[in-house]
Amino acid sequence: AAPLSAQAEEILTAARSIDGTVSSILGNAGSINGTVRSIRGNLGALQPVVVSINNGVERINRQADEAIVLVRRIKVNLDNVFTEVGGAGPGGHGDKTIHGHANSIVCSSAVNGASCGT
Repeated sequence: AAPLSAQAEEILTAARSIDGTVSSILGNAGSINGTVRSIRGNLGALQPVVVSINNGVERINRQADEAIVLVRRIKVNLDNVFTEVGGAGPGGHGDKTIHGHANSIVCSSAVNGASCGT
């Protein structure tokens, strides 16, 4: 009976050790669970902010697309104006440009007494 009693005591000691380890693991698991719940709560609080930011970015993108269309139209208009006005220097002195017409007046022999050339 003595050898069995010693073995039983060893088994009880091992069981107590295992029980202590399991209790420690359960404590750690409970702590991890609390952290996960906290993270979930933080994510839940952030979700409306993220949705709001996403909506703002979508709105900005739509407005940028609209602005790009307007800028392209303005560029076309300015290109047309530049064509009608004519460029600077002799290159802009074409017959069908405002610059060319102004140049023809300034360089008119009636106004200037002599021609300016091109």
